Amino acid sequence: MSTNPQNPHLYFGVPVPFLDAADFEPVSISDGKVEARLPSRPDLDNRNGYAHGGRIMTAMDSVMSAAARSADPTGLAVSTISMTSNFLLGASGALTVTGTRVRQGRAIAFCEAEVRNAEGRVVATATAAFSVRPKSAP
Repeated sequence: MSTNPQNPHLYFGVPVPFLDAADFEPVSISDGKVEARLPSRPDLDNRNGYAHGGRIMTAMDSVMSAAARSADPTGLAVSTISMTSNFLLGASGALTVTGTRVRQGRAIAFCEAEVRNAEGRVVATATAAFSVRPKSAP
């Protein structure tokens, strides 16, 4: 399942306008696994010409949170409890971001993320814990 191309603000069934502003492109979601693209945006690069770390961290947090709620993408709500990021290489060009749910408890999900450049090299990784609960009605 991917987002509705008619509504660019839906991210795996959930509206997140900030991700649209970051030019985040959801690709696929399955139980426990999420993939997205982060196209090159020179206007959002750091002063060294690499993708800004904050944009990469946002992408990793987003794919991990989607992986955490992937069992019921529109029925579960998640909140980041903690996140650790590692930057291995300067990242440029289009990036592929994957998130995986590693373990799911009753109220907490543990996830991992990986960012790869066009050559397939890992440029960043992250681990995180998420609070998971049923989504309340608006």
